[in-house]
Amino acid sequence: DISKKEYSDILDDLFPSRGGVSTSSGLQIYNGVALGYISEGNETKITLPNTIKAIANDFYISSTGGKIKELFIPKSITKITDYLGNNVDFESFEIVYSDDNKFYYLENIIVEEGSTLFKTENICLTNFDGDTLLYLMNQSVENLDLLKYSYFSNSIIYNPLPNIITKLKTFKFNLIKEKNSDNYFNIFFQYASEEANFSAINYDYLEIGNVIDNYTFGIYNKQVSINKLVLNGSFKNVYIDDFN
Repeated sequence: DISKKEYSDILDDLFPSRGGVSTSSGLQIYNGVALGYISEGNETKITLPNTIKAIANDFYISSTGGKIKELFIPKSITKITDYLGNNVDFESFEIVYSDDNKFYYLENIIVEEGSTLFKTENICLTNFDGDTLLYLMNQSVENLDLLKYSYFSNSIIYNPLPNIITKLKTFKFNLIKEKNSDNYFNIFFQYASEEANFSAINYDYLEIGNVIDNYTFGIYNKQVSINKLVLNGSFKNVYIDDFN
């Protein structure tokens, strides 16, 4: 048991940009920006009101046991900002849904018709232009094609992805060049490393785009099997490293 002040201090450490907002339950707002949502009940849905014009680029959700499944985003939200209201790049947007150091993922995000900021495509939340993947919803699908996306949110790169990635039959994605860096991020490696803790991956088809020269594709986990692998990109040599 901790006091609300101790809880507030912890949140300040985790989310230094949150502006010291109240730790009471419900929607957390500062400077007119929706910063996050703290649940102390059994609600399963968050509905952002149409009085909100901006959403924080590190929008957080706290819900014991991951009870919240759905988020409604009204068309009134037309900006992604920091907590002070300064506009930021789409790629910095993330929904951080966690409790007790465990990450959860929403199963459904509804964007109100008429929004000029967001849209949803199958299990994907994207920007309105549809070139930046912002969020993957935790739904059961067999096929996932992410090759159309040129840009990815911080949440894709830095947060654990939903376990749907391990349950797919076919998966297509691009190597992601991190902004202001020469490093490339590989979604598949997040799950296929030797240390990863998951049930077996059995892909019928895996396709990776934007492959660069001297790229190494490796499988270091005996629980991973891939029937057909396709690598596309500008390269002279690539390397296949199969643990088995």
